[in-house]
Amino acid sequence: METVTEPLQPAVRALWMLATDQPKADTVSLARWVRAMDRRRLSLTVAFLSPPTGTLGPAGEFVAADGSRQTVADSLRAGGAEVVYWPGATVLRRGWARAAERFIRDRGVRIVHSVNLRADLAAAMLRKRIAALIWLVRPAGIGQFRRTRLYAGDWFDRRVYRRADAFAAISHAAAVDWAARLRRPMNDFEVIYNCVPPLPAGLTPRDEIRRRLGVGANEQLILSASRLDREKGVELLVDAAAAVVGDVPSARWVVLGDGPMRGRLENQVRVRRLERVFALRGSSDAVWSHLGAADLFVLPSRMEGCPNALLEAMSAGAPIVATAVGAVPELVADQREALLVAPTSDGLAAGMRRLLTDAPLASRLAIAAKQRAAAFAPARAAERYHALYERLAGRE
Repeated sequence: METVTEPLQPAVRALWMLATDQPKADTVSLARWVRAMDRRRLSLTVAFLSPPTGTLGPAGEFVAADGSRQTVADSLRAGGAEVVYWPGATVLRRGWARAAERFIRDRGVRIVHSVNLRADLAAAMLRKRIAALIWLVRPAGIGQFRRTRLYAGDWFDRRVYRRADAFAAISHAAAVDWAARLRRPMNDFEVIYNCVPPLPAGLTPRDEIRRRLGVGANEQLILSASRLDREKGVELLVDAAAAVVGDVPSARWVVLGDGPMRGRLENQVRVRRLERVFALRGSSDAVWSHLGAADLFVLPSRMEGCPNALLEAMSAGAPIVATAVGAVPELVADQREALLVAPTSDGLAAGMRRLLTDAPLASRLAIAAKQRAAAFAPARAAERYHALYERLAGRE
């Protein structure tokens, strides 16, 4: 009997639009799942709306086959995505919109997937011009820290996103927040979490990182990594450190990251007389190596959509204290994979004090967190995106 083979359908053509190619949470997460992309099912173009920065991705992770460091754009190309730069993209330039429309029609793009407000505004213009185009939005910022909410109110968001066809939120918390603000039904939202790979090989050795940081063999390194702004709550961590250091004199805090609050935080460290034990080290592309050297990771945020820093700490097998805000309880369960605390200095101090003085508990939580990180593997995110794009394109 002759077997009849169904012809393969052509891959869905999708276009991601992002503001910049710098290695931030959205670009890094995209590059991670693109490495697991099935090119038979998805043909992906990534458009950055700013000129190339040339900034290298996280050390140890963004590495080419020949061992050289990669940018986000390099990694995307290696995964099979086309990368283009549209630095003139703005709703005020109609010439750009016409050129983008020609690009989309020439490529046969079915789905435009926008990330962050600048890309969302450009995608809204394209959706208005091309009736057959499907516009997918990636909700991330939530709560009072959503920028358009601060600047213009919910009415602005509802106007911007009124033509959006669907939303791929980075967490259930983000989906609920956006659905309420935009007055959209929850069935317009799909949840696809940020993803994280296993701990990379070839990192800087633990002892070398601790030597560079001035952390002794008998001292305990507490690491945090975030942008230095109010949303991330680093000032709460400084106050918590002041409350803990008297009980745990071996504790040493290091914060990786930069931002508008750095000067204020440096002054707070001086006022608290913590200069010997609390260091603001600035931005680093070696976060993975620092996680491997840490005795404890702390996430002190006031709000989180789906924090890459937490996912990376889980994958690295670090004991974790995190504030129970936004999507954090979706990623880790209290007392099972982490200690979850209130977003206050007292809550953070209690959590740190407990794990710094209870090694068996810290070890148990770290092992469970590392196992939990497998649920956010890039291959799982890629499969979710494949299925979503195929559904939106009518392939189911």
